[in-house]
Amino acid sequence: EYIFFSKYYYGAIIKSDEARNMYMIVVALNAIKALCQMGVFFDLYRSLLRTVSAHTGFVVGRERTDEDERRSMLGVHKELKKSLLLALIFGALYVASDICFDILAPSVDFMGLINVIFAVVCVGMFLRAFSEIQHAIDTKYMLE
Repeated sequence: EYIFFSKYYYGAIIKSDEARNMYMIVVALNAIKALCQMGVFFDLYRSLLRTVSAHTGFVVGRERTDEDERRSMLGVHKELKKSLLLALIFGALYVASDICFDILAPSVDFMGLINVIFAVVCVGMFLRAFSEIQHAIDTKYMLE
């Protein structure tokens, strides 16, 4: 990107074949970067799913049966996994908007704003999921 923007600007893409070819390289590299980021989001999602299954869920009271305990824990796990899935979906939307930003930025002025909005929402959803998981872990081990 630095090399491209040190020589050209967005308007040069439609005027010069050299600028267009160089910009296509920038777009391709940014798309690879974005797909790698999606891989990181997915790996984080899988790791946190394992954490939810292993370290969350609690049962209050000794009169509960094993089936009641299992159902209660599955309810907690289901809610936490739903938050994680929502965060992953917004992560995918952010990655898609990042790729679209690179492709559409020369012709769509507000694409940068859309990309920033998706980034903020993505970070917010992951922070919300982290907070809920942390609370569930703290609650489980506090009650044991």
